[in-house]
Amino acid sequence: MNRLVIIGNGFDLSLGLKTSYKDFLFHFIKKNLIEFLDSDEYGKHVTFYTDIGNVHELKNNKLIKLRIPEHKSINSILTDIEDYDTYNDLSEYLIENKFLSYKIDLLNIIHQKSVNDNWIDIEISYYDKLIEFIKSRKPIRNYNEKFGYLKLELIKYLNSVDKLITDIHSNRLERLFDYHSNFLEGLFQSNNKDSVKVNEIMVLNFNYTFSLERINKIIPINKSLEINHIHGNLHDKDSIIFGFGDEHDKDYNLLKSGRSNEQFRYTKKSYYSLYPNKKKLNSFINSDKYEVYILGHSCGISDRTLLNNIFENDLCKSIRIFHKNKNSSQDYLNKIHEIGKYFDDTKGKILPFDKNDTIHPLKTE
Repeated sequence: MNRLVIIGNGFDLSLGLKTSYKDFLFHFIKKNLIEFLDSDEYGKHVTFYTDIGNVHELKNNKLIKLRIPEHKSINSILTDIEDYDTYNDLSEYLIENKFLSYKIDLLNIIHQKSVNDNWIDIEISYYDKLIEFIKSRKPIRNYNEKFGYLKLELIKYLNSVDKLITDIHSNRLERLFDYHSNFLEGLFQSNNKDSVKVNEIMVLNFNYTFSLERINKIIPINKSLEINHIHGNLHDKDSIIFGFGDEHDKDYNLLKSGRSNEQFRYTKKSYYSLYPNKKKLNSFINSDKYEVYILGHSCGISDRTLLNNIFENDLCKSIRIFHKNKNSSQDYLNKIHEIGKYFDDTKGKILPFDKNDTIHPLKTE
């Protein structure tokens, strides 16, 4: 029996790393606002708008527009935004005061989802808007260009977060030892307390960061651990696959209706053949029976095609879901619902809820 450990963003979040889409958008908006207020261009030109009056305007950003009223002092704005530490709070303040607007419809959609549902998935929102463009026969090249710029900004942000991992770990070495002994030790080692002997382990890492590699270097979990960054990694930005991956969606065939290939620019399938990661995965899951561990991955539709190959493979014998809260089964149920909605042949494979299968957070204080 082999083991496939699927790691999603929830794993990095458990380490205290701010790697969610909301963290990224919060950082992007706040960084651009502060840089604009501190720039030589600020104050040189004034533009009049009937809804807000005379403003200093940031125009050259591809994703957002900032309009700061002429009467508003820089210090007062900096004081105001100092109180906000989440995307929802910061964006609501800026939008309600008409300081911020988005230049791409995708970000408006993402904002509404964040406010109404407290949830963001940029890849799913990108695809939904792409299908809307195709159905209405609107050109999509400009939309894709802006999405590409958003991708580059996300990579830039995650690089800054990834560089913090070593400092976080070295400064909290004692806590990392505790994190290792209470959580990681049994996940990535072949000889564990389970009755079934595990021959080989592959980590299918959906994150672009190197958090697991850095932990394994500081406190060796498994020196021979194979970590497959299925969607690329931050050391090679060209390897990063970012987009949509559900070929089973009812509207997916609409992508084939266009004469150009522009609509496939950010579909994941297009890029799997460029790198060996998907081939390595296929080789692993077709070599022997295997069990699946899921840590911090939502199992949603943005990776449906890939996960379908894993979950519905006859060699997949069990699916063990690790959840956020030892005292609540809600996260476990959410993942079961996602798997039940999108994957047919998983009956009997999903192991029952176990309160001990918790993703232990790395204590930050």
